[in-house]
Amino acid sequence: MALVTVSRSPPTSGHSTPVGPTDQASKRGSRLQRRQSFAVLRGAVLRLQDGEDEGEAAEAGPEVVERPPGEEQPHGDQTDDGHGPQSPRKQEQSQHLHLMVELLRPQDDIRLAAQLEAARPPRLRYLLVVSTREHLSRDETVLLGVDFPDSSSPSCTLGLVLPLWSDTQVYLDGDGGFSVTSGGQSRIFKPISIQTMWATLQVLHQACEAALGSGLVPGGSALTWAGHYQDRLSSDQSCLNEWMAMADLESLRPPSAKPGRPSEQEQMEQAIRAELWDVLDTSDLESVTSKEIRQALELRLGRPLEQYRDFIDNQMLLLMAQQDRASRIFPHLYLVSSSWRDSQP
Repeated sequence: MALVTVSRSPPTSGHSTPVGPTDQASKRGSRLQRRQSFAVLRGAVLRLQDGEDEGEAAEAGPEVVERPPGEEQPHGDQTDDGHGPQSPRKQEQSQHLHLMVELLRPQDDIRLAAQLEAARPPRLRYLLVVSTREHLSRDETVLLGVDFPDSSSPSCTLGLVLPLWSDTQVYLDGDGGFSVTSGGQSRIFKPISIQTMWATLQVLHQACEAALGSGLVPGGSALTWAGHYQDRLSSDQSCLNEWMAMADLESLRPPSAKPGRPSEQEQMEQAIRAELWDVLDTSDLESVTSKEIRQALELRLGRPLEQYRDFIDNQMLLLMAQQDRASRIFPHLYLVSSSWRDSQP
């Protein structure tokens, strides 16, 4: 895990109207910047803590702007132990993070950026879970889809905007895909690994609970800031089509069990449970996909399991929830272990 610090400009008068500041205070405010810390995992970037308030931020030069795409990364971008340079993969993800931050309004924050599978490599796709610091909108969340032409691209574009209303539902769709339905819209996402899917679903669960608790419904004053991003959709048509695609990831569910006697489905689910632990125990959860887990189970059980994709994903998430015990490092930072061998009974 690498830790990355991003320096950001505070909201300007173009985004909010200050109440009676002095000229001196206005000039000082323009020189302040917020700092945000992120954990860079393989396939995901997770915000660790809130950035500093404007009044507590350190003063910078006369005009603080967000980092240009080609500029060198800050010295705070380091490896797990805080020494030496990042690996090429982590450097690439850090650069992507800086570019995606530049797509946001100054008062909005990335909570999580998850890399998704792309139908047409070398394209890269990220799902962003974005919140805002606006006082009346702090329980509001918008999902943004970001497209990179390739891993070394100096720019990225928006291809999807999906506000999370109080009716938001998240469903597993098999082989690592999940669907999000909100305000009558449904979209399917497929993270690049099991670990990325696990991190994404946890953040989405928190966002859905907040939206439900705040009673966010379409047609009111909530989530009006999503319109800022809707007006800035600029990915090319093939990318937009991929964000809209649904058919290729639809679930294939096993037939219903007949009452009165154990069904073939129940017997197969029992066999899958028995083998799944061993398959996970011998897999790299940072890189393995749900489809690869299913294929390994098919080899062990000697039959196709495509109709059990939903069941396999659910069982994997249950096992990860049971075995990942978080260790508190700082008030805002927990280390989550994925050591299956150490916890296996």
